[in-house]
Amino acid sequence: MFLLYEVVTRRKPNEKFMEYAQIAGMIFLFGLLIYVNGNDLFKAIFR
Repeated sequence: MFLLYEVVTRRKPNEKFMEYAQIAGMIFLFGLLIYVNGNDLFKAIFR
């Protein structure tokens, strides 16, 4: 996604923006990890 942005605009994204994008991505991945593991645990207990 960021490479496509660089190709279209021909410049790199701002460093602060990249930092915030990485933080948001990690929060999304951790949230997904917690959701999936919680869902599996819920199914194992109440099955």
